[in-house]
Amino acid sequence: MKKEISLSGGKNRKYPSKTTLNLLVRKRTKNWAAKLVLFVILALLVLAFAAKFGVYDFLIKKQEAQQEVDALNGTLAITSAGMDDYDQVMEELNRLSSDYLNAEELQLVNRMELLNVLDRCIGSYGVISSVGVSGNTASISCTIPDLSMISRMISTLTREPLVQEVTVSSASGGDNTQEDSNLSVSVTIKMANPSEEG
Repeated sequence: MKKEISLSGGKNRKYPSKTTLNLLVRKRTKNWAAKLVLFVILALLVLAFAAKFGVYDFLIKKQEAQQEVDALNGTLAITSAGMDDYDQVMEELNRLSSDYLNAEELQLVNRMELLNVLDRCIGSYGVISSVGVSGNTASISCTIPDLSMISRMISTLTREPLVQEVTVSSASGGDNTQEDSNLSVSVTIKMANPSEEG
């Protein structure tokens, strides 16, 4: 039985033209549920890491910073409470400080310079018994051995740039028969204001 196969139909007939053969066969498995669970777990892990490092750590740092700010504010409040009387303390300090002078004190002569002038101009002629200073006026009680020395003492005092005016208010002494009779002299010296010197 041999049959002959003839291809009839003419020349317009088309045959399949695939020239390669695919030998790999994919088997369709039903493990898509396991893959989906694995994907969901992976997505949740990524989300957890993002939440921890992006949100939770940021909130913890913010809370720590807020606690630090609150502690600093508490310290500032304590310091501010301690500084409430700062103006009074500063005023007292300035009053007691040798470097600080108010407007009235700026017009006064330096007391050390005044004492140096008195020692230089009166101490060379006699002995100073007492000195009283009020403002820029000095009242001096001294003992001088000779009446002629009073005029020289006044002349020496008036040459001083610190002295503005000299007044002898009293001069009294013992009797002239004794050689060692000293005169008690009261002298008032008005000193020049430091701004008027020169």
